[in-house]
Amino acid sequence: MKCVPYVYDWIWQDNFEKEKYYHKYLIEKELEDDPIGRKISNIGGYQTKDNLNHREEYKKLVEIIEQQSIQIHQELELIPEVKFTIINMWGNINWSGHHNSLHQHTNPPSEDRISSSSVISGIYYLQLPESSGKTGFMKHKVNYSNLSMEPSMVKIPEIFLKNYNNKLLKSNYEYEAQEGDLLMFFSDVLHYVSPSNIENNRRITISFNLGLELNK
Repeated sequence: MKCVPYVYDWIWQDNFEKEKYYHKYLIEKELEDDPIGRKISNIGGYQTKDNLNHREEYKKLVEIIEQQSIQIHQELELIPEVKFTIINMWGNINWSGHHNSLHQHTNPPSEDRISSSSVISGIYYLQLPESSGKTGFMKHKVNYSNLSMEPSMVKIPEIFLKNYNNKLLKSNYEYEAQEGDLLMFFSDVLHYVSPSNIENNRRITISFNLGLELNK
């Protein structure tokens, strides 16, 4: 798993191409079995219940994610008496025009919470048709729009710029995901999914949160 600085924070990334097909099938089946789902950050689209990590058919994915989290544990130099454990996990499907609003995953609501707070969050990309929306990460960890405030940030007059679209000057970073990518990041990072612009297809992902608990 690579640890990638994205100017504002850190992202851990790996790819599990072979496993995506089975889990894509599982999320599509969730839609068939429970077409109502739930509504959290999704504007349109579909989210499953957030207890998939307790289901037998997702056991292999839970093992993959928790195994990958060992590297993060080491890089954060955490004590050996604690480990990362999945708190909750859910599926997402977005069709044309759907997106996910700006949000964080700290202290997520869950009926089956193992630990009290999420530390690391992640996304497993199962199906990504072209123009189906990108995951964007914000430079700031406070949602200033909820406070009717403007964030304090560097502003260079446009007259001084040769390239207005320089990524280093943007307040957000949009990750160029590939199918099979497993992405992890700190749970307090504000992020979103841009609107999907596809016809007769859909974007499918699995999201999850990891908390810390004592080794038994």
